[in-house]
Amino acid sequence: AETTAEMPAATGTAAEQKTAPADFTPDMRFSGTDQNGAPITEQIFAEYRLTMINFWEPWCGPCVGEMPDLEKLHAAHPELLILGVYSTVEGMERVLKETGVTYPVMRFDQAFQPYQTGYVPTTIFVGPDGRVIGEPYIGSRDYNAWEAVVKELVAK
Repeated sequence: AETTAEMPAATGTAAEQKTAPADFTPDMRFSGTDQNGAPITEQIFAEYRLTMINFWEPWCGPCVGEMPDLEKLHAAHPELLILGVYSTVEGMERVLKETGVTYPVMRFDQAFQPYQTGYVPTTIFVGPDGRVIGEPYIGSRDYNAWEAVVKELVAK
């Protein structure tokens, strides 16, 4: 898939990915590839102060509606990894192109099942130790609302 947006420096290609500490015991273990084919696993949590996993679908208006704000958040906070996770392939590439998303997105892995609420968008946060922080956030939010959540969690 061709895209006109530049790739962010922090997507972590196989050569760039750091190894998590030996005592790294994340709440979930997953593997897949991002929209550009770069491998992505739970090891990426160790590279960031905070990871935001946003479960979305191309057919979900509120999901797609918040993606430009998530992209803005991604650009403003290099300490934050935003990982978009979807299961419906149809329309995914079109949505990424239309919203200008450059943060990594990957197809749903069964490791994410325990964090499903039955609603999209649903967002969870994960610390650098791979542990899920707090409860899932159900529903979309704008940039200011997400930034307030991120600032609070990074400060902890």
